[in-house]
Amino acid sequence: MTQTVNEVHIQLKEHGTVVNNLWNGMSVSRNYISPTDLALSMLDILEDSEIIRHLLSTNTLVELFTPYLEADSWDTGEHEEDLIQIIDMITGNVPDYGEKAVKLLFTQLSSRFNPMELSVQETNKILKVFIDKFSRTNFSGEYEYTLLIDLFCKILEKVNLLGDRSVPFLSPILRKIYQQANFLDDKEIINSLFEVTASKADKSAVLRVLEPYIKKERVCSSPLLPKNCFIYQEMLDGTVLVGIEVEAQRFDVKYHRRDFKQVGHPNMLFLFKIRGQEVLMSQLVCIKDKLLKPTTQLYRYPFSNVFKSLSCCWPDLQSYKVKDLSMVGTLPYAFINSPNNDHAYFGENLGEKFYFLQDNDFNHEDLTPIEDGLTLSDWLELQKFEKK
Repeated sequence: MTQTVNEVHIQLKEHGTVVNNLWNGMSVSRNYISPTDLALSMLDILEDSEIIRHLLSTNTLVELFTPYLEADSWDTGEHEEDLIQIIDMITGNVPDYGEKAVKLLFTQLSSRFNPMELSVQETNKILKVFIDKFSRTNFSGEYEYTLLIDLFCKILEKVNLLGDRSVPFLSPILRKIYQQANFLDDKEIINSLFEVTASKADKSAVLRVLEPYIKKERVCSSPLLPKNCFIYQEMLDGTVLVGIEVEAQRFDVKYHRRDFKQVGHPNMLFLFKIRGQEVLMSQLVCIKDKLLKPTTQLYRYPFSNVFKSLSCCWPDLQSYKVKDLSMVGTLPYAFINSPNNDHAYFGENLGEKFYFLQDNDFNHEDLTPIEDGLTLSDWLELQKFEKK
């Protein structure tokens, strides 16, 4: 008696797979299938653990399951039971998965939960499920407390619980919270309430509340300022910024070994940085405006000993000890009366310039603007970032 032999031959080709059914060596059917269909048909004979091990050899869990979890099929309810079982598994095994993972799960669920799209009955049902999960999950005390707060805040972000009647409801609630905090002398709650409400309230309302406490307080008081002081600022690091204006006039000038009498000078602004009794820095610019404004254009000092950075070349500056603020008013004249040379002078023939300016006023039209159109406001703002 002849035995019947049934065989299946599979040939892998470049563009497909050929499946050939043989009976006693004779082909009875021949079909073409895709490599994907072939692989799927063979999954049933593989162990689940081996499939997962192979998938994880080339991808992480996140890379594998993110597309699956974001698939449109979740909206059809096809995998609803799977999702419920996953949540039950994680919340039922907090020690195994870690409280951080569980907190993240509930935060994500609550952030996607929009009660506005549900009926009152559906909303209550879902909230009861959340509460039941929390009550049956073994969280630590402080962890459970913060987790419930996070969940509650997420729900508040999604729905206006009070609707248009929020004002008459919220006001007594806030008062009750304050009374409770005041009764327990809980300064942290009281301060938090004040910070939140003050940040949202009109400034006039905040000042009205604070008026009994601040109306007799002096906000700021400067010392007696030197003559022609156009700015006085105290920095947090203890540095004092003092600006002195010197109006256009004539000064005697010493240039090398030669003296020039009554040389015309332009309007000048000196800026000094002082800490304690030490003068840290001096800068000098010139102006054309008779009245100072934030937009006043600044010009370069037309003579020597002032760098392009506007800082004065003044080696003896730190030898001056400012025992009184009024003394700062004399510093510009100490600089003007100091000997001149060609150091940091950017013009031609300084001696000739001094010669022609003797007994003549300075022509402000000859001033050179500082690069980038520097204004008085810009200059003073830069001092916040200047180092010693």
